[in-house]
Amino acid sequence: KMAESSPEFHEVAEVLYQKLIGTKIVAHKAEFDYQILTNSFNKLGKEFNNKTICTLKMAKTLTPDMKSYSLVSLCAFFGIPLMKNHRAMEDAEAVARAIRMTIEGLRR
Repeated sequence: KMAESSPEFHEVAEVLYQKLIGTKIVAHKAEFDYQILTNSFNKLGKEFNNKTICTLKMAKTLTPDMKSYSLVSLCAFFGIPLMKNHRAMEDAEAVARAIRMTIEGLRR
């Protein structure tokens, strides 16, 4: 229901493709999002092979004693508020904050 009035992927694909050229895909469980993007672009005849940064993999490497590596758990660990998980903007902001905090922690 939330996406009923949203455009179809093929309607925004070219603009999105141009914006993503030369970028890295940053996400929690990045392979999932990357595979969707790759398949969607490939169906339109566009090659998509961006690199990814995965906060799930980072968390497993940097905090091996966590019981859960969900985005909710990662946010709780870092003290990042996450009111509505599985909502694009909320999750993206949480992932961005987690990445920043991880990088800052590595610099210390």
